[in-house]
Amino acid sequence: MKIARWKDYHEKFIIEEIPEPEVKSGEVLIRVKSCGVSGTDVYRYDDRHTIDIKLFEKGETPGHEVAGVVEKVGKGSTLKPGDRVVVQPFWGCGKCSFCREGFENRCRHIQALGFHIPGGLAECIKVPEHVALKIPPKVSFDEATLVHHIAVVYYALLNTGIKITPRITGAVFGIGNLGLLLIQLLQYLGMKKIFMVDVNESRLTLAETLVKGRYINPKVMGDPVSNILKETGGVGVDFSVDTAGGNTPTLEQGIRVLKKGGVFVGVGVRDNKDTVNFMTLMAKEIRVQGNAAHTLQEMKRSLKAMKAGGVKVKKFITHTFPLEKVNEAFEVRLRDEKAISVMVNP
Repeated sequence: MKIARWKDYHEKFIIEEIPEPEVKSGEVLIRVKSCGVSGTDVYRYDDRHTIDIKLFEKGETPGHEVAGVVEKVGKGSTLKPGDRVVVQPFWGCGKCSFCREGFENRCRHIQALGFHIPGGLAECIKVPEHVALKIPPKVSFDEATLVHHIAVVYYALLNTGIKITPRITGAVFGIGNLGLLLIQLLQYLGMKKIFMVDVNESRLTLAETLVKGRYINPKVMGDPVSNILKETGGVGVDFSVDTAGGNTPTLEQGIRVLKKGGVFVGVGVRDNKDTVNFMTLMAKEIRVQGNAAHTLQEMKRSLKAMKAGGVKVKKFITHTFPLEKVNEAFEVRLRDEKAISVMVNP
């Protein structure tokens, strides 16, 4: 089978031929139909090293947003060849206290597709059967790869303990892939007043076709904090979510825009040098909620939301590439401002 492997920052990924993985009991072999180019992997790919993050190592195969067709199954499998599936991209040991409590994302021995084992930038992958979930008939493979990202923002909301109601207010900083999914999820869950902040006008225009809310482009309207405080009578919002990440100024803005007792929700991958003014947190009784991925339950909830039409993703799948053009896919995701969700179809 063909597989993309990282060589170096000069040649980037190269395509190699290797044998298909052998399937054991409790495992499935999946022929990959779609693999998303993740924002995390783009940071690792970028030779400018804009944030401090673990770089690719020689021979590594990333790709953790994966959907495909079951090709082979281990003994006693409940799946069968031909089943269309999307993959939860990590799994725990199944034995520790975190795993027993349903938080496999906190497992100290976690195994993640595209990080600890070869990922989806290949014609086939082998994963434990329980992380392969069937895709609804009307959901395409490209659409299904985004279930992982819906699950990321779903988990973040649940992790805060905030109950989404029509009366609650919130601000989302960064209307890229995660942001577009989050604002739809908030509307699906019943929220009415959502502020959306981004400097990319085309993304805000796309968001307007998906969700009713207040759109703020700081390049045009100025300081988003001032705008939101003005529209909330100086009070602020109940919660804010940073999906922009990187080294954007959204961390400070997301905290300043909160009402007293509000919650800041971190989702986007940020530079580990970022700092927070702890006096501001104390004075305003603000809670900061970090989030690491999600659990299998959010994958299932996200599939249900997608099936119900609550989260639509087709409009922002902007580019698709064959495996042989994987480097081009990464370059487009990195440098093209119009690129949102970029897919590789091996």
